[in-house]
Amino acid sequence: MTESANTQAANPEPQPASAAQPSAQPAPAAPPTPQSMPQQAEVDAVRERLMRWFDAVAAEWAQERGRKGFAQVGVQAAAGKEKPALSEPIAVRGTAKRDGKAVPLLITAGEQAVVTAAKMAAGSEMAQALDDAAIAAFGERAKKIFAGVEAAIKADGLEGLGIEAEAAARMESLPEEFLSGGMIVPVVVSFEDNSSVPFSLVYGAGFRDLFPWFAAPAPFVPTVNIARILRIEVPLVVEIARKRFKVGDALAMRPGTVLEFAKNSEDFLELRVGKARIGRGEAVKVGESFGMRVLEIGSVRERIETLRQ
Repeated sequence: MTESANTQAANPEPQPASAAQPSAQPAPAAPPTPQSMPQQAEVDAVRERLMRWFDAVAAEWAQERGRKGFAQVGVQAAAGKEKPALSEPIAVRGTAKRDGKAVPLLITAGEQAVVTAAKMAAGSEMAQALDDAAIAAFGERAKKIFAGVEAAIKADGLEGLGIEAEAAARMESLPEEFLSGGMIVPVVVSFEDNSSVPFSLVYGAGFRDLFPWFAAPAPFVPTVNIARILRIEVPLVVEIARKRFKVGDALAMRPGTVLEFAKNSEDFLELRVGKARIGRGEAVKVGESFGMRVLEIGSVRERIETLRQ
């Protein structure tokens, strides 16, 4: 934390007697200085610790399903005095307790994530809609997530911690105890079968007193709806081949021009999202349309890293 002081000129310029004096206006709030903002290294350390915790949670979940899994996490502050509508309206309350201190916790998820988690729990396609059974199934999964986080925290040396979880329920807005001084951790747990469950872990006010690693405040960024990001449409491109071409040669082309590429006709086609290559495959006919059979595809983690670049 840093301290700042407002300074005032010791000898202000005298005003002419005939000049009208403007009414006093409150001084604008000073923008945060680099010294008052958390260092990037501190933020990265928090994110690394959270990543380790949720990788352990994802590994346990994946073991239940017999598939590999991993987690992606973010860090952001919860700030504001108004009650914002939740973009993830299903929530499971929890309470972390240690040495007489208690901190409220929330796990929130959107409707699609709840239904997906319910399908995984049932081991079938039984859960098709957001009903009481799906919400209850997500509540059981959230309790396991809390238990996994508790075990990971204890493994990091914070003995004596306990997290109690309640049943899942619908929640229209963020409760008061989460509005100021809290922290939101968006998480996506992904599996090798390309299924994923996005949710958020929300720490309530006072969490820094209970968790010493989070002494530095997280930077405030707008709330991110991960489920919405996953629904963004992007261009999917099947690339046959490419070559460098002079502008003059392009202008000289006519109907019937044959272009030769260095690529062998038996080589795989490349599958790209925008400019990023995510896999390879071969051309197939799907009805009367052109198609592609994917033969090589990177893991979910590799594809995320490729798209980030």
